[in-house]
Amino acid sequence: FLYPVPQNGNYKVDISGNGIYDFDSYLYDQNGNVSTFSKEGLVSQGEKDNFNLTIGSSNKTKNILSIDSIIEDLDSAYKQKRIRNKRIYEFFKSNLLLTKWAIEHRKISLAKDLLKAFKYEVISVSPIFVDYEVKKVLIEDSSILISQL
Repeated sequence: FLYPVPQNGNYKVDISGNGIYDFDSYLYDQNGNVSTFSKEGLVSQGEKDNFNLTIGSSNKTKNILSIDSIIEDLDSAYKQKRIRNKRIYEFFKSNLLLTKWAIEHRKISLAKDLLKAFKYEVISVSPIFVDYEVKKVLIEDSSILISQL
């Protein structure tokens, strides 16, 4: 979408649909300087990915990400047959549920280690059992969450 002259403030962008998407934002200040943001994501029917846009003295776009949104992406990928092995899906899901438990119990170092292991596991079974685009989304989202913890 194009919003040529937005007012200063905070905006929320929800992306819905069914499949892989690319979200790109180009936010220009009054001097023509651009702030860019790109994100590839995955959604299933009835789910949304959320982004915050801030327009003002410093323009920025931020992906609202949580362990739950990564679990939703994993579930979506399996439902869409982009993860082609049930046992691998179940293994990934158990890892992410353990990561969620670690986050909820403020065991942040453990959560980061589990997410790093998850990234390695996804890489190790791709592209045979995990679609290339899904691999990119899961790796990127895990990396973002690690940096946010």
